[in-house]
Amino acid sequence: MRCNPVRIIEAYNRPPLCFNRSLGRCDPAAGVVTDPGKFNFRDLAQLDKRSSSIAIDPAASRLGAEISRLEAWIPHLVVEGAAPFVAVLDEARQLGDDVLVARALSIAARAELFWGRLHAGVAMAEEAIAAFERMPEPERRSLAGPHAEAWRVIGNGRLKLGEIAIALPLFERAIAIAERGLGQPAASAIPATSGLVAALNGLGVALISMREMTGAMEVLSRALDIVDAYPVTLDDAPDDIVYTVGNLVKLLQQDARDRLAAGDGANAQLTQARQLLEKRAAVLIGRRGTPGCKVSVLAERDFLEMSSRHLLLEGKLDAALEQFQRLADKRGVDRWRGAIGERGLAETLLALGRPEDALVHARTALEAYEQNEEIGERAIALQVLARVYRALGRDREALECLEDHNRLRGRLDVLATRQYAAHMAARIGLERARAEAEAQRRIASELQALNDKLVEQAAALQTQAQALGLARTAAEEASRAKSAFLANMSHELRTPLNAILGFAEMMRDGYAGLPGPAWNGYAGMIHEAGSHLLAVIGEILDLSKIEAGRIMLSIETIDLQALLDACSELVAPQIERGRIEFVVERDPSIAEVCADTIRLKQILLNLLSNAVKFTEPNGRIVLSVQPGEDSFVEIRVTDTGIGMTETELQLALEVFGQIESSVARKHEGSGLGLPIAIGLAELHGGSLTIRSEKGVGTEVTVRLPAGQ
Repeated sequence: MRCNPVRIIEAYNRPPLCFNRSLGRCDPAAGVVTDPGKFNFRDLAQLDKRSSSIAIDPAASRLGAEISRLEAWIPHLVVEGAAPFVAVLDEARQLGDDVLVARALSIAARAELFWGRLHAGVAMAEEAIAAFERMPEPERRSLAGPHAEAWRVIGNGRLKLGEIAIALPLFERAIAIAERGLGQPAASAIPATSGLVAALNGLGVALISMREMTGAMEVLSRALDIVDAYPVTLDDAPDDIVYTVGNLVKLLQQDARDRLAAGDGANAQLTQARQLLEKRAAVLIGRRGTPGCKVSVLAERDFLEMSSRHLLLEGKLDAALEQFQRLADKRGVDRWRGAIGERGLAETLLALGRPEDALVHARTALEAYEQNEEIGERAIALQVLARVYRALGRDREALECLEDHNRLRGRLDVLATRQYAAHMAARIGLERARAEAEAQRRIASELQALNDKLVEQAAALQTQAQALGLARTAAEEASRAKSAFLANMSHELRTPLNAILGFAEMMRDGYAGLPGPAWNGYAGMIHEAGSHLLAVIGEILDLSKIEAGRIMLSIETIDLQALLDACSELVAPQIERGRIEFVVERDPSIAEVCADTIRLKQILLNLLSNAVKFTEPNGRIVLSVQPGEDSFVEIRVTDTGIGMTETELQLALEVFGQIESSVARKHEGSGLGLPIAIGLAELHGGSLTIRSEKGVGTEVTVRLPAGQ
């Protein structure tokens, strides 16, 4: 007999209803439905007592048991609709118990995502997280599974909406929460191990979406290592294990396709994929129907999709066609998986030379994906439909599908790249703050210990000196770690950059199919985003090299007039667009300066660009050179822009510092220009000072050694 979970669809204060009279009553001992029409809450409480420790009154205890049951069997129940999850959520809200509300929201959010209501699911999961955060830390640890699940649901929702870079830290947060709960007693039917496997799988999918195949392989393999380390996960979360295996198989299949396209052999990849299917997934799928098993029809569909695609890749087209048909026939249970079956049928029929039949299934798949919010799946369906039209000789329809596909892919890639750049910049800043906070914490701890000892004995002075030395060393190590982190993260930004530039060049050069007038715009937009990201990378690398002391200057005597003319020419287009008056003044007695030509030009262009950015139309910018004290030359950039308060000036001098204003928001910027200019000026043996007044303007002075 198949294992059928109990589905509760009424509130506790209403007459209890059974899950389905044809399925019968739940037997706590066997974990199966046996006696029709006699299900009650007492049986439910016996099935999972893990939530009873956090329930106080009978109503809360009964509702806690009901939520535990839904948590344990959600893959089975979710295909029937959101009714049971909404019912328990309403009851939990009435009781006002944060624990029950948070757990009910987590499973309700997952149900919303399953039915394609992504924004609603994300909103519910965010509400669940707020409830979890109101709990004491020990209670949160005991609920690490559902807490991590709430973060994973948000990440999964953002991923399905195409917001890949936003999804990454959400999955990482889910992983961290689940890891803290390992080894803790669980107060939920979702243990920390299950939450960890699911979160790792989500992160792996996000990395696959970013074409970080090596990282995805490592993350997904780690999920299977967790399963091996905690065998109970095989019983608690078999569906997530099947999904993880499926994603690993997809990576191996893609590697095989790439090798075959290059004319190489792919036997090793295909063999490894087959072994994963047979030894990991097929074993779990084979347990369906046994008492107490939690393998759902959704996991069975996923396995069917994996094996079908593997047959297609191995050239076993008839077998693949049969399995894809089985997948499509069950779309009433899981319509999105059914759409995958329709798409697989189209691909297989196309490989069999039956494009007319393939067209029907390709259209059906596209219609299904147009009913939900998953942009990525819609783009793939458009690509398959374009191939079918091309095989039929209907080039106009094929071109239209390709244009729609590339429009969606272009939008996703540009969005993901910009978000990834912002995400990496934020992570750099966060790591820097963490390093500084850790150094301050250690220093404060050591100082407190020293002060306590000084009260007791004067001899603690020597101990104080030693502790301060250790704290100073820790602070220096934290600073070096920050610089190393900046350099490493900068290089990681190159991955999405290469993808964007390659995609843009492919479209621009016509390798993506027949080019049209709109394609030039797509290529230009993506290429512009890549170029902007490249500039940010360059600035981050410059800053990290300056802080690490790894910039070597080539000091020479520079003709100042030639330098001023070159800088003026480079900023002239910005000046003209901004309708700003620009004046260059040089004291005739100052003709030369000792500096590195490239780095001095970089300083001046940063200062001039900032002046243009923050000066409104009809304003004035002056670039002047005059003698300073002690044989120094002073190069000054003065503007009549918006100016800054003392607080805003301090923010502008910080790494990634941004001044929010109506003018600044019109321009992009990384917030690295001023810190880089200051660092380069100091490397020359000079200095950079800023004076600014809100509403009046800003004056920046660079002091450098004069020429010999």
